[in-house]
Amino acid sequence: MVGDVAGFVAASYARGISLVHIPTTVVAQVDSAIGGKTGVNLPEGKNLVGAFYPPKSVLADPDFCELFRARNFVPAYMKLLSMA
Repeated sequence: MVGDVAGFVAASYARGISLVHIPTTVVAQVDSAIGGKTGVNLPEGKNLVGAFYPPKSVLADPDFCELFRARNFVPAYMKLLSMA
């Protein structure tokens, strides 16, 4: 969620500013940090506002996510399977 909003703001402000993602969960490492699709949900529907804006850099450390792996294991790998 934070990565999507940050990506949309970076894409929209001044016709795009440099963006560096530092994802802290496995889902974030797989989702918006690498794909570049930044969608924001509205009450009217999902991903109605957004942009395709790849980050300039992604600083992802899988070892950092080991702290949260048990809690995020299933959602992260379901996201991986849905993207495959």
